[in-house]
Amino acid sequence: MMMTFARFSQLASMALIINSGLIATAVGQGPAGIGSVNTSDYNLNELAYKQAAGVYGYTYSQRVSLNAMKEQYPQFASELTRLEVLFDAQYAWPQARAEAVLDTMGVGILQKLRNEFLKPHESEWARQYSSEEVTDFSKEMKRRIKGDITSPGILSNMLWLRYATRPINEMVDGNERKFESAGEPKAQGVDFSLRIPSSWKEEDGDRPHVVRMWTSQNGSGDMTIIALVVKNEELRGITKYDLDALYAADAGRSFVPTGGTLLTSKVVTIDAAPALLLDFSTEQENLGASVSMRIRNYQLFVDDAIVQLQCAVGRAADDRDTVKDRFISVSELCDRVASTLVIAKHWR
Repeated sequence: MMMTFARFSQLASMALIINSGLIATAVGQGPAGIGSVNTSDYNLNELAYKQAAGVYGYTYSQRVSLNAMKEQYPQFASELTRLEVLFDAQYAWPQARAEAVLDTMGVGILQKLRNEFLKPHESEWARQYSSEEVTDFSKEMKRRIKGDITSPGILSNMLWLRYATRPINEMVDGNERKFESAGEPKAQGVDFSLRIPSSWKEEDGDRPHVVRMWTSQNGSGDMTIIALVVKNEELRGITKYDLDALYAADAGRSFVPTGGTLLTSKVVTIDAAPALLLDFSTEQENLGASVSMRIRNYQLFVDDAIVQLQCAVGRAADDRDTVKDRFISVSELCDRVASTLVIAKHWR
């Protein structure tokens, strides 16, 4: 049976309440072969600087150790150089990227970091090595190239330094992880799975209905992806034909928070479920600061539930042009994540 417009208005009001409560969470905690590093692709803040410093220290110590081994054992120099090049290529020259980020902190900051925290340890990293240690380190380099890096956070931070310009490429290159909602209380029995870039920090949702939340740059970024579930018996039986009627009536605007501007709306199908795609922009107050945001929102109708995927980028209101530019990246990533959504009941 075709859904009445009044019923859609009720559902739109429900979605609007959800969106209004969530959109403020999109703001983050506030060499040869690479060329120049465009740091405007990064969301720079205290946490991002700490992450970049960790990557810089890690790669700096690795380079000092490798140089010492090559000097002490010339017979291994060629292989060690090969592994060093492969490492740099695999992570797109992470030391250079981290250095570019740290340089934005001001003149002399990077040199101070080297002098105070790295130089005192150089004698330890450049000590005399045995041939067995060199062989073992060669094996360790091969593991690092494959992504087996034991130092906490280093892999994720190298990945975001590489992929911040276009996050979708992180998934295209196979750097992704799977999330499954089975057993999650806020999923309310709706079992679904999706895939997310490996470098995005995963957190439990601290708002009603939020099953999980991910933030770019390992938690320091300006992009978020949120998965949530809302259940209501009024949702049962919604079909693609109902959504087509909603779209024809231009009622998609009802899903946009007050003051927001609808940019795009269309009816789609995701894993056999009828769904709405909504893009909108808005400005919100967050802790006394005005925040400009752009959001892509997928709403899948599954039995008596909406499974919602919300992807957003947000920065200070005076940086709205950057938000507009970066929305291209977050929206194409959102499409990629949406394409990985699997509703378990559809495959039983």
